[in-house]
Amino acid sequence: MQIGDKVTYLSFGKVEHGIVKSISDADHVFVVYHCAGNWDRYFDYTAARTEISDLVLGWVEDAPQNAVEQNGHSAQQAQPKMPLDAVDGS
Repeated sequence: MQIGDKVTYLSFGKVEHGIVKSISDADHVFVVYHCAGNWDRYFDYTAARTEISDLVLGWVEDAPQNAVEQNGHSAQQAQPKMPLDAVDGS
């Protein structure tokens, strides 16, 4: 996974598109989600620290239910709150 890669977040029953803004460590990257369609300016938006295991390369329109469950998370689980230290303010 590299900076600028399009990714799809598949976890907790959610499917979201994003672009990798930076690499955090071997298990995490910072991903920009929801930039009002301004994907060519993704670097101007705040990114969320995301586990690489919850991402697939490319933008997947509709993730099959078993793909979400294969990530080790039940689609029935509640959406976790993101800790404040998980936001890249650059």
